Amino acid sequence: MNFSRIALQSARRLTTSAAVRSAPKDVHPGYLRLREQYAKFQVQDGVPVHLKGGPADRILASLTYLLCAVAVGTVSYTLFYKMAYPQKK
Repeated sequence: MNFSRIALQSARRLTTSAAVRSAPKDVHPGYLRLREQYAKFQVQDGVPVHLKGGPADRILASLTYLLCAVAVGTVSYTLFYKMAYPQKK
């Protein structure tokens, strides 16, 4: 019984380090800023995650939607109009 307890304590000492057991007293300010950013994205406010970055995300999303609409329009024009009415030679 004692042997298993001693073996368990030895294994625990070998697999963990002092850095893991002791909590850091100083946290880098960049890490704190990153944690605040993470917290902003975790808030359940009904806004999709791809728009939580602010106005820049809304502009990029709108630009993406516009480019998709232009691509669909171009393909539709090529497929339906140009193929239905080929150029006369």
